[in-house]
Amino acid sequence: ARLKTWKAPKESARRIKETLEAVQTLLNPKSRPCDRVLALGSEWSADVIALVSGQLGDQPHAIDAWVKDYLKVAGADGKLPEPLLTGRDLIDRGVSPGEEMGRLLKQAYEAQLEGRVANKDQAFALVFKN
Repeated sequence: ARLKTWKAPKESARRIKETLEAVQTLLNPKSRPCDRVLALGSEWSADVIALVSGQLGDQPHAIDAWVKDYLKVAGADGKLPEPLLTGRDLIDRGVSPGEEMGRLLKQAYEAQLEGRVANKDQAFALVFKN
């Protein structure tokens, strides 16, 4: 009998990839707070926490701190907030779609997740300070 090669559906492969990236982010001591919040905000955060806890052994306080940071940012529903700035906001301010726009949106959202900006005006001030 001939064996068929099992091919994971794209969704399964994506889940594995994103879960492993989140685990690597959490285990990296140089990860920024916003990166850890995003890692815990994935669809598979329970898997991520389980894998990380197996790696940390006697350091569960690290996971507690990460979860507390996440909960400071997450809404009552446990989901990450919508970004304060959108591509449309930047287009209205004269920014063309492209890499620069993506960089500005990422910069604003990371600052939002870290609590450095709390409203749209602060986010605009941050990205247009140059």
